[in-house]
Amino acid sequence: MGGTLSGASLSFETNLGGILPQLFAANVVLVVFNLIPAFPMDGGRVLRAALALCTNRTRATVIAARIGQAIALLFIAAGVATWVWPTKIFGEKNIILPFIGLFIFLVAQQEMAYAVFKQTAETIRVGHIMAPRFLALPFDLSVGAAVGEISREPLAEYPLVDKQFRFRGMVSRREILKMSEAFPDRPLLELALQSPVISSEHTCSEAVETMRRYGVSVLPVANPDGQVVGLVGIAQLVNEASYLASQSKKPQ
Repeated sequence: MGGTLSGASLSFETNLGGILPQLFAANVVLVVFNLIPAFPMDGGRVLRAALALCTNRTRATVIAARIGQAIALLFIAAGVATWVWPTKIFGEKNIILPFIGLFIFLVAQQEMAYAVFKQTAETIRVGHIMAPRFLALPFDLSVGAAVGEISREPLAEYPLVDKQFRFRGMVSRREILKMSEAFPDRPLLELALQSPVISSEHTCSEAVETMRRYGVSVLPVANPDGQVVGLVGIAQLVNEASYLASQSKKPQ
């Protein structure tokens, strides 16, 4: 019995002695891999931080992303090469390297596009892209009467205003239609949701952040007197900023 236990213990220690070096080697490889200067690895973010000391964050992100994409192409090339020239380091017919390279390339592209988009969004004023013509509903209008009004201009949400066109809340098209049969005489104000209001001088970046914070997709734009002068939606903001960002990358 004692001999059996001793043998099992010795076997366990032998196996453990073989596994620990392998685990250590695997961790070293992961650490080194993570330090490669390519997004989304930490090495790429360290490189961007270092570049940001000499230039703005957007340009630093673009440079770091380009370097990451170059490294990604090397990964893809190395993986493809193993199908023709097997090596001791990468083995034979390595399909992992191309997938890693493709992943790094796409993530770097996404990081770069977002950085350019964000910078562009910080330069565009809401007043330049808001919809100045829109359907506003009187806050004391009944739900039944509102159905006829919204049929003329189908929107996801409508601002409610008083006689001076001051903002009183937002109401969704879905909610109006949902309540129209059961409560046609109910005033729209009872269905209204409170929504933040922005000015035409706010930037698109600030508008997107406001939408994210309050969980809304449409914002009313008001003048200093509180009168609604336009509407801006998340689709407008993203499309306009993305278009201008793509134009800024084209050679002049």
